[in-house]
Amino acid sequence: MVIDFLGVGFDENHIVEELQANVEKIIEDSGFITLTDWELCFLANFTNTREVLVSKNKLGSCPSIKSKQITIVIPVPYIEVVPWGVHRKQHVYDVDHFDKLMKNFTPLGVNYAAFSNRTDYILDSMRRGIRHSFNDGFTVNKMKVKLRFDQTKLLER
Repeated sequence: MVIDFLGVGFDENHIVEELQANVEKIIEDSGFITLTDWELCFLANFTNTREVLVSKNKLGSCPSIKSKQITIVIPVPYIEVVPWGVHRKQHVYDVDHFDKLMKNFTPLGVNYAAFSNRTDYILDSMRRGIRHSFNDGFTVNKMKVKLRFDQTKLLER
C-alpha cells in the first residue's frame, strides 16, 4: 500500500483502456477462449516489494459472482532510486512484507532505471504480468486458459 500514489503522475484511465483493449483482442484472436458470463479482472496492487508479483492460478476465482481476478503487485520505488518514485514515508509496509506470501505469487524482475515516468513503468509491469498469466495458464469456470507466447504479442512494447 502506498499513500498519495494513485492517479498522481500517471493516467489511470489511459492505462486501463489500453490494457483492456489488448486483453479483449487476445481473447478474441485466440478463437477458443470463451468467458461467457464471466469477468476476467487483472488487478494492480501498488506497494513496497522487491519485484513485480503475479498471483498464482489457485487464487482469485469466485464462481458465485462469475469472476476471475489475477493480482499483479507492482513495486513502487523510492524517489532516491528514480525521480518518479515516492518518499519512504508514503509506503505503509516495509519491503519484506510480502516475503511470507511468496508461495502465492510468481516474481518477475524489475528495472526501474529503464523507465522515465510512472505511466510507462505501470503499463510495462501490467503487460508483463498479464502476459505471464496467459502464458503460464489460469482457470476460468473450470476451463484452462493458456496461450502460446506468440499469441500474446500485443502485450510486447
